[in-house]
Amino acid sequence: MKHIKLFEAFASTSESSLDSKQEPFFNWKVKISNLGLDGSSPRNLVVAIDTSGSIDRVSTNTFFTETLHLIHAYQPDHTTILYVSDDVDAVEELGRGDIPDFSKLRSTGGFGGTQGGFNSPFRWLEEHSVEPSLLVYFTDGMDEIHSVISVDGLSEYVPDFADRVIWVHCYNFKGTKDPAFGQVARLSKTVFGSEADIYGVTSEQYNQGLSNAQIDSLLNQALDNGDIGIAREISGYLK
Repeated sequence: MKHIKLFEAFASTSESSLDSKQEPFFNWKVKISNLGLDGSSPRNLVVAIDTSGSIDRVSTNTFFTETLHLIHAYQPDHTTILYVSDDVDAVEELGRGDIPDFSKLRSTGGFGGTQGGFNSPFRWLEEHSVEPSLLVYFTDGMDEIHSVISVDGLSEYVPDFADRVIWVHCYNFKGTKDPAFGQVARLSKTVFGSEADIYGVTSEQYNQGLSNAQIDSLLNQALDNGDIGIAREISGYLK
């Protein structure tokens, strides 16, 4: 039954119309539904993609794959993709039904840092008077100030759309703080080699052995959150 649920969760995100060979980590339909955005209109999607020097090619390719699946699931009226490091290095604008080609990544160089923290996309949105119905920020979660600071440079910034922000972290570095607002979604640890906990349970605890009932509970939690990449990993521990 668990494997059937997992297959159904994956099948609902794997559309033949998507030009992506990599399996998605998230069921974006579930994540969007959990935010209460199913019927939101207009749908103004903003995707921020971290292009700083700490982001490797595997992470970048995964960010692109998830963006394709996100757009397919959300069907936005307009999509803005911001390639960001210390600043917004490039912008890609898409209309409804357009498919990103991510070619503007080449203009970023990929050598920038994050000395400005996570500010740059939020500053860009304020400067251009853009309020997204959903913002998804793909990053490794590492910056030099560990927060988002308001444009006045003095106070911590919390946008009006804070409840419509999802941070996707590809690593789980020790000491990295979660942002002050929005939801945090983490990618499966096996792909990136990090030692991230899976729903509060470490790899060592999994390897020492959990009951099928415990694993089933964790699997259901992952599926309910739309974290099908983690659900695939958890299902491997079923006896």
